[in-house]
Amino acid sequence: MFRPIPPDIRRSIEEARRREAEAGPDYDDEDPNEGSYPPRGPKKPVLKKRRVETDVLQLIAKNHDVEMVNNLTEFIVKFHGPPDSEYEDGVWKIRVELPEKYPFKSPSIGFLNKIFHPNIDEASGTVCLDVINQAWTALYDLSNVFETFLPQLLQYPNAHDPLNGEAARMYMHKPEEYKRTVREYVARYATEKTPAGAPATKKAQEPETSATWHDSSSPDDDDNISLSSLSEIDPDDVASFEEFEKEYDARMAAERNQQKS
Repeated sequence: MFRPIPPDIRRSIEEARRREAEAGPDYDDEDPNEGSYPPRGPKKPVLKKRRVETDVLQLIAKNHDVEMVNNLTEFIVKFHGPPDSEYEDGVWKIRVELPEKYPFKSPSIGFLNKIFHPNIDEASGTVCLDVINQAWTALYDLSNVFETFLPQLLQYPNAHDPLNGEAARMYMHKPEEYKRTVREYVARYATEKTPAGAPATKKAQEPETSATWHDSSSPDDDDNISLSSLSEIDPDDVASFEEFEKEYDARMAAERNQQKS
């Protein structure tokens, strides 16, 4: 038995599908001179929407907290520093924007709270990462970004192609000072505080959602659609989404047929 998709996620997807249905069928015809049947299949915009929905749900299924900013094309992901590194105790908010041609064009990502790293601009949060900026292919997805690419970047900086020159010089010539500075930035800008009076939690436990952020650059909370209980979703929800998708498509088709009759 699959667990239900959280209501906020379901509403976001249903709203996207409703707008898609109101816009009318979006198909390529085999021959425009011979009518509209049989359809060759959905055009790229429809395929893109389905790919985005799947990518976001897979990201959530892997216990990444997500806040929607603009439907499913712009959102914020909570990213934990990789273990066994100077960034281990850090938690960052990363803004993700999906371009119109995603997944054929790479997502834009940026750190909202400060981080000290040779390949991340301290002021803007811009990330210099070849696999995202130059070598991206449609075979990659958002899980690759947060499960592999970013952790590897933090653990193995490329000081020869820096966005933060000071961090790059320190990394190459003063490694101990670099590690100390990284830890200072983590403590100052990337630590979730336990609310006053709350019992202390173990390091392995997920921080409380009411934790206070050292983040002066994050968007207004009023502009975000918070997706509740995201960290509790298990991987079976991706399969649950597929069932929901079939059910929803069938319902929309029935409504369209009813309107025609």
